[in-house]
Amino acid sequence: QIKWISIYRRICGGTNIFILIESLLALTQKFALIKNDTCLIGSFDSITGLISALCLNLPMGFLFFQRFSIPQKTIFLIGKAITCFTIAVYESRTGIICITLTLFYLIYCNKGVKKIKLALFLASIIFVCTFCFKIPSTKGRWFIIERSLEMIKEHPFLGWGSNGFKENYMNIQAEFFSFHPESNNVLLADNIHHPINEFIQIAVDYGIPLLVLVCFFLFTAIIHSVRFKRPSSLEGSCILATLSIWAFFSYPFSYPFTWVMLVLSLILIYSNTLNQFLQNKNIFILMRFAILILVIFCVKPLVTEIAKQTQWKTISRLSLTNYPKGTDIIKMYEELYPHFSNNYNFLYDYACVAYDNKKYEKALKLAQEAKKHIADYDVEMLIADTYNSMHNNHKALSVYWHAHNMCPSRIAPYYESYKIYRNQNDTIRCLELYAMMKKRGVKVKNVLTESMFYEVEKDIKQLQ
Repeated sequence: QIKWISIYRRICGGTNIFILIESLLALTQKFALIKNDTCLIGSFDSITGLISALCLNLPMGFLFFQRFSIPQKTIFLIGKAITCFTIAVYESRTGIICITLTLFYLIYCNKGVKKIKLALFLASIIFVCTFCFKIPSTKGRWFIIERSLEMIKEHPFLGWGSNGFKENYMNIQAEFFSFHPESNNVLLADNIHHPINEFIQIAVDYGIPLLVLVCFFLFTAIIHSVRFKRPSSLEGSCILATLSIWAFFSYPFSYPFTWVMLVLSLILIYSNTLNQFLQNKNIFILMRFAILILVIFCVKPLVTEIAKQTQWKTISRLSLTNYPKGTDIIKMYEELYPHFSNNYNFLYDYACVAYDNKKYEKALKLAQEAKKHIADYDVEMLIADTYNSMHNNHKALSVYWHAHNMCPSRIAPYYESYKIYRNQNDTIRCLELYAMMKKRGVKVKNVLTESMFYEVEKDIKQLQ
């Protein structure tokens, strides 16, 4: 038999140390104790990535708490306290719910209070965190869910296909605002590529039947652990429940750590069943052989991908600098194009470089290729800018307006359209656009948006 518990104890030790380092790093960044010139939170690229990792780690290790020495217990609890403090400092509603879930798990395992009281307490925390805290954000989420449900209603059984949400949602949002320009959600709408709910993502992309299957799988896994009440299974179910909560309120599966924790939680829940299954020597040998073959076949593609990604990163950084004269940056991107021809991030990056180098035909072609893979405000703006640079004002204005409907709170489409009408000496349209800009306002004020407003106001004074 495989000694799952001894292996899990080592995993817990390593993971707890990793999460403690992440928490301390995030806190030093939050309180500006160290200089952070990147957009990283801890070592993650977003708050969601960091806090989801912290929450998934919260239940880990309590299985062994009674076996710890007093110094080990002290260090363990201090680590968990720092993790909870980090979650609170970053004001994560989902994180607070997950802390409550972990407390529920600990009290349930120790049978300290009646279960019904715990259920009511947990429900009240979820309600307060979800509906009474960060109300604008909650409204924004509901708006996204409403548009997503419209997508599900249109293709309920087979969905929109793989990446269907990314490829279509922003166009549906644009269509909504074209018919409801005075909606209360105008300032809440943003450039969205995920419904901020993994379950809705499954329903949109692959249909309701697969969503039902996934929910049934999660439900049976948690029921299995509660039914047999083995300590390892209960800890696994708490990790899985935490992951499910994050999946309901965010997009944790964008991060590899989440997938690792999913596998770990299922192994903990079904460890006894797996042991019985692997007692058959032939099955055990066959599984080891299959894993070995899988690793062998994955190594080469993985190494190739890492090399290409590194090369792309180097070229992308070079394109942002005053690179040496004679450097053909376009040719460098062209060499990577066959490998990344279906990667919308690469296509957009390549299109931007082509645009900056005044290769407008190429930039337009690449941006339109990216558009096939993702409906995106920035891609639309690049297409419009390219048409503008090619002096195709009619198409530029049309695409600028579509970009405006995607994200009505953004000022750039107004500003660029204003400049086109100003060059055409269309005073009436200029005044109309200025009135619309003034009425709409700006969601996020910064130097760029302020300078746009200032330039337009200055020009309007001359017109008047």
